[in-house]
Amino acid sequence: MRVIACVKQIPDPSTPYQLEEGSGWLLRPNDQVLDDTDRYGVEMGLQIAQANGGTLTLVSMGPTGSAQGIRQALAMGADKAVIVDDASLRGADALTTAKVLAAAISREGFDLVITGTESTDG
Repeated sequence: MRVIACVKQIPDPSTPYQLEEGSGWLLRPNDQVLDDTDRYGVEMGLQIAQANGGTLTLVSMGPTGSAQGIRQALAMGADKAVIVDDASLRGADALTTAKVLAAAISREGFDLVITGTESTDG
């Protein structure tokens, strides 16, 4: 069974957030962590994949400059990760992000897609 889990890296909640002057966009610090709610999806994906002799792939969208959060999920036991990194997607809304992730997922073809319901950072 081929399982994929959507995950998101977020700024470390213990680090104060800063906004970019002018645009008001959140400045993403180098300290990125795996969103706490996504840990549950990764763990569930691992359990299902292991019970069925399958694999767990992670998919995420965002800058690859800091992949600490993705590395955390890989350290939990995921087999591989796909990161969609495109400067034109900077500041993308939830619908655009969902469409991009859906396109990335459909290219590979998976038996099960695990997603969260929301992200900690909005």
